[in-house]
Amino acid sequence: FPVTIGQAKGSRIYEVLNGNSKRIIDLKLSTKGMLEEGILLYKSKEFSKAIRIFNDILEIDPKDSAVEIYAKRAQHFEKFRDPSDWEGIEKLDLK
Repeated sequence: FPVTIGQAKGSRIYEVLNGNSKRIIDLKLSTKGMLEEGILLYKSKEFSKAIRIFNDILEIDPKDSAVEIYAKRAQHFEKFRDPSDWEGIEKLDLK
């Protein structure tokens, strides 16, 4: 997902599965389609629908930190911010 890390323009961040156990890789692959749908909803500013999907993923894989971040951000945007000028890019303060 595009984020800004110490620079002015967004960069893509990828999750590398190599090095994880087969169980973790299988969990992430089994929820990949759900995650993609949730991210599309998130980027379309359909935060409540995205939150439901992210929560469904977290029921399957409670330790998926990327999904947890998306869920928390979607909850924040749904509650506190009018994202009318939002482009789906987030600034991260740490790596």
